[in-house]
Amino acid sequence: MANLFKSFLGGSSKPTLTQITEQLKEQLTDLESTGEVLKTTISSFFDAVTKAQEEEVNISIRSLSDLFFMAEESRSTTAMMICGYLIEQGYDPQLVSDRIIEKLAYLTESAYAFYQKFKIELAKQSPVTDDEESDEEDGYELLEELKEKYWDEMTDSIISWNTLEQQYTPAVSVFSLDRSQCIIAENTLEHIGEMAEYNQGCYWLNKLFEVLHHEPIVIIEPSTSTGVIGYMSGVVDNFQLQALIMDTFPHKGSPRISKAYTDLFRGIGPQSLEGSMVCHWNLYNWPVITEQLLLPDAKDYSTSTYWIWGEGKPADIGVLDGYRIVLLGEPSYQRSTNLQRVFNHLQADILIEKELTPTEVQNWLSRMYQAAQQA
Repeated sequence: MANLFKSFLGGSSKPTLTQITEQLKEQLTDLESTGEVLKTTISSFFDAVTKAQEEEVNISIRSLSDLFFMAEESRSTTAMMICGYLIEQGYDPQLVSDRIIEKLAYLTESAYAFYQKFKIELAKQSPVTDDEESDEEDGYELLEELKEKYWDEMTDSIISWNTLEQQYTPAVSVFSLDRSQCIIAENTLEHIGEMAEYNQGCYWLNKLFEVLHHEPIVIIEPSTSTGVIGYMSGVVDNFQLQALIMDTFPHKGSPRISKAYTDLFRGIGPQSLEGSMVCHWNLYNWPVITEQLLLPDAKDYSTSTYWIWGEGKPADIGVLDGYRIVLLGEPSYQRSTNLQRVFNHLQADILIEKELTPTEVQNWLSRMYQAAQQA
């Protein structure tokens, strides 16, 4: 700690961010450093960040990213969390994105060996039942048992599995803030989707990778012959999609949704608010359209297989002629959702490119009906 308190001993100025960064790196790599010592230095580090120039902070972030590959994963996680927090505060995600991707590539490949062993053992268990929640709980219990059973044989793989469940959070922040790096990660990292069911880190990374960007979309309200063509980006689930349609779809009179709610679902401001939002429509997939080019009665629950459920994701919405199609109908019952977005730093939007004329709406509905009949 001598360097940190040099100002008191020798009368010189307080240590710079660069000096504190080196001190922090030394302590993180010294496994005998206590948590209290690290806590004090990390506090000094963040205090110095507030007084430093941007370039000096950038250098410190890049320097700390050297520690992402430490053998002691708890310390590498600390370094990654510090960098992730600073990226969330507005520093360039590409200062660390290459190293995060490299680290995750190692972790996923290493963890996959244990996952394969787990899947073999899981297949030997009693057959899958209709109770998905119970089956999943049984799987998690087996997972923990196998960690203990195979620890000596598969130590590195199990450590990697556990580390994925800690280090995904700064990765999600980085990939949410920089779409180009998210694409690189999605194309680089293997086994994420396969391991998502039983690994929390893989689950959230996979959920982020499934988000569509600049996806062509057609939204039509058949009862009013109103429709738009545009693009959606960053929408994680269909409750969020409903909120953005409520804001952007043409209407007269008072807004369907408040600006505070809209900002939340666009990725602006707080990640959550008190209360809930009542959904304005029932959302349908296009094959439900009737011969009269209308939607079925809202109370006809036999057509619920065509509903676009709020808990689902836009990637599952049906496509026609290259467009995701969303049809808007009267709500079958009152649906509401909590005022919370999934990824704090992922911005979302629906960009309306063109408002359709009533004739164009009817043409689109006719194409849907014809395509459904031929399916």
